Amino acid sequence: MARNEGFVLEILRNGAWYRSSVQPVRNAEGKAIMALFSATDITELKRTQQELVELNQTLETRVAERTAEVQDLYDRAPAGYHSLDPEGRFIRINQTALDWLGYTREEILGRPAAEFFTPASREAFRADYAAFLEQGTLNDRERELVCKDGSTMHVLVNATPCGTQPVTS
Repeated sequence: MARNEGFVLEILRNGAWYRSSVQPVRNAEGKAIMALFSATDITELKRTQQELVELNQTLETRVAERTAEVQDLYDRAPAGYHSLDPEGRFIRINQTALDWLGYTREEILGRPAAEFFTPASREAFRADYAAFLEQGTLNDRERELVCKDGSTMHVLVNATPCGTQPVTS
């Protein structure tokens, strides 16, 4: 009343929730002369809000579990998979490909894929990738990759777009 403004608050009392409002009632000169108090039982609303919070937490947990399952399937696939950005840099690679090549994820991500091809395959890869970006598909290209230990690995490359980013395998 002294500040001449109202307020709203929520109160828990004896297991029930109330939304209470106190508003000043003013005289003709605008001075607060009394207060209007109202309270609404919002217990059911609060229960519903809590149920939604719990449901959201359950759904987030389920999504995280399913995401982990899909990531595990991707990482343990019997084929090497990777995703490249439009400039041909690795943005994703599965564990199978990493194991074959001998690199860690940190050693691959962000680097141009061309760096991992033998000199003979590097130019062919660049031409293939440009064609892939233009046409949206690439099939049965035999190339040689350089493993971390310096050995080479023959691969058969097939590529299809995934989402908005090109994906090669």
